[in-house]
Formats: sequence, structure tokens, C-alpha cells
Amino acid sequence: MKGGLILNVFLVALVYLLTTIFIWLIFPDFTVIFLRWATTLGILGAITAALFGDYLREKLFPIDLCIESPNEQERNVGFDKRIFNEQRFQSYPEIYGKGFDVYNHHLRVRNLTAHRPIKDCRVWLKKMGRRRPVCGPAHDGMGTV
Repeated sequence: MKGGLILNVFLVALVYLLTTIFIWLIFPDFTVIFLRWATTLGILGAITAALFGDYLREKLFPIDLCIESPNEQERNVGFDKRIFNEQRFQSYPEIYGKGFDVYNHHLRVRNLTAHRPIKDCRVWLKKMGRRRPVCGPAHDGMGTV
């Protein structure tokens, strides 16, 4: 990757130099204007990259994540009987002291943008459903009852 970047920078500099020499041979007066114009654009580009580099990098190369199930060999779903009798649940009388079935479904968040690390990644469950439809009178079309 670095070799390709260095080669591209070298090629751009070479093309710039050859263009300047070609213009200087044909239009000697225009060369000074061209050099000033190219230098001004280069300085403005460097200032823009310094000020808005992170924003431009975020827009041009956004972080891409993938949520997937772990391998089949790993245990993916866990079932537990949870009794909410801890001190912190006393302010919730509807669940305090009662037992509920708790299902744990493990997912893996994979970073598809390897050159940018993920920080403070949180995944929120928005909807649950079953893959196979449930046969019965109360069926909403999504496979949930």
C-alpha cells in the first residue's frame, strides 16, 4: 500500500514537472501564471486537508461494520432462569423478586474497515422475530406470536 502511494506521488510530481516544461517551451509568459496558480491550489489543498482532514476521511472512507453470528462450533444461544432479587431492582416492583426466562444470543461485530479501529461500539436490539412462521391463530405475518 505504501509503495503504491509513493509511486503515485512520484508520478504526479513527474507529470507536473513535464507539464510545466512543456508549457514553458510553448508559452513562456504563461508558465509564471501556471506556477503561481498551481502553488496557490497546492497551499489551499494543504490547508483544507489540515483543517478538515478527519471530516473528509470520515465522509470518503466511512467505517463499515458487520453483525454476524459466531461460528457453528461455538455455542450461540444461552438460556437462563433469572431471579431479580438484587438491591438495584427494588425500585421496580413489577419484576423485583420474580423469576424470568432469559435468553442470551451472542453476536459478533466485525470491523470491515481494518485501517480504522472501533471505539465505544454499542449494538441496540431493535426488533426480534422468528425465522420459521408459527402455526396458530395469532400470527402477525412476521413469524412472531
